[in-house]
Amino acid sequence: MISRESLRKQAQPQVSKPAPRRHWSSTLVGILSMLVMMFCLLLNTTVLNEKFVADEITQSAVGGEIQSQINSNLSQFGVEGEAISKKQTNELLQTAVKQVYEGRPIKLDLSDILNNLEDNTTNTLSNYGVSGSVSGSLTDSVNSAVTNIINSKINTPAVNQFESRIKLMRTLVIVGLIISVALVFMVVLYDLFTHTLLRDFRWITLISGGLFALFLNFLKPLIHEVISTDVTMNSLATPIVNDILQQGYWLTAGVVTIGLVLLVMSLLRRRRRA
Repeated sequence: MISRESLRKQAQPQVSKPAPRRHWSSTLVGILSMLVMMFCLLLNTTVLNEKFVADEITQSAVGGEIQSQINSNLSQFGVEGEAISKKQTNELLQTAVKQVYEGRPIKLDLSDILNNLEDNTTNTLSNYGVSGSVSGSLTDSVNSAVTNIINSKINTPAVNQFESRIKLMRTLVIVGLIISVALVFMVVLYDLFTHTLLRDFRWITLISGGLFALFLNFLKPLIHEVISTDVTMNSLATPIVNDILQQGYWLTAGVVTIGLVLLVMSLLRRRRRA
């Protein structure tokens, strides 16, 4: 026997339950965390990487400018030929970069270079019959000129300012990496729990990759302006900006590729279900 209550329930229209809402908050957290992580990785592999900076400087025109200025300056003292070699110049530049990244003030050992110049200057002046006292005075002038040229190219205000900030930058990058990786890991756990890992991470990687590519385009003139403020570093501006952006685009391409793979996997999965 069917009760009136059951008949009344059957007569009422059945209202379908709303589909579960998509949790965009976790996706947004994942995108922001991925952007921070990519930016920190870019800094860590370029600006904060000693080898990257040393290679950029030694391959730039800075070394050639030092050689040219020293040789042209010493010609007035009668010292002809190559006063300092490219190898010696690169060694000085690499030493300076190493000292900056170790948090030490730049202090270059110029003894070998100055000793060679002293011998060349003394021999050149003796050929002209210049006395030892005058020769010693001119040799001191040569050594002083070489030291001033090298320091004016390497020990600049921009380099000293970067040296004072590099420790803070490294700390911020490490903290940024730890926080962003932890947040991404939490989003992964949440998506695993809600069975939305494949769906969410395809959007996290694709959107963050696209936004980071746009960010790199805005970053280019900013980096160029910062480097170009120092006359000495001006010759570095174009090549170092291009290489930093190249690293950034490779990083972006990797993240977008992961997103495309996840997108293809989700489409294939949906096709199998259909």
